[in-house]
Amino acid sequence: MKIISLDLELNQPSGKIIEIGAVAGNLATGEIESIWSSLVDPGELLDPRITELTGITQNSIIGAPDLISAGSDFIAWAQKHKEFPNLMTWGGNDSQMLKEQMGSSISKWPFGYRHLDVKTVYVAYQHSLGNWTPRSGLAKSMSKLGLAFRGTKHGALSDAYSTFYFYYNLLRLIRGEKIDTSPLVPKEVLKQRNQQK
Repeated sequence: MKIISLDLELNQPSGKIIEIGAVAGNLATGEIESIWSSLVDPGELLDPRITELTGITQNSIIGAPDLISAGSDFIAWAQKHKEFPNLMTWGGNDSQMLKEQMGSSISKWPFGYRHLDVKTVYVAYQHSLGNWTPRSGLAKSMSKLGLAFRGTKHGALSDAYSTFYFYYNLLRLIRGEKIDTSPLVPKEVLKQRNQQK
């Protein structure tokens, strides 16, 4: 079963998309089939706090595509790799946000009306263990399962990869299997932010 994991980084206070990252992975094996990422020029100045959080600078978005171009390229890439119809995200808002911000430029949204929210699945898993207050972000949730976050936090590609890796292992735990730390991390995930600074 192949699935697309998506993550966005946003400017503030506008909430405009400044980066899209995605991986196409196989949930049976944990292998990554393809990766895709792009910075996005939001047409506005980046908030300094966002630069500090993400490492994305004003200079790094000079020459980056606008959202319509980047989003269209992402959709074309995703349609080549998807098997499961809906996008997978951590927290659930990213797929809806991409759809809304691309607006009428999309004749038909190719990912259906739902998304797979890994955070909600994880909370349900914790509830099944009797933990009723499992509040934490992706990296902390991963560490609770004995997994290490892969790449750079608040980098869209790293977050998309880590969401996939986390879900792959969460499914293994639900099936009564051991955590699998063997999948190789694509080198692009590890060096992504270094190229943008």
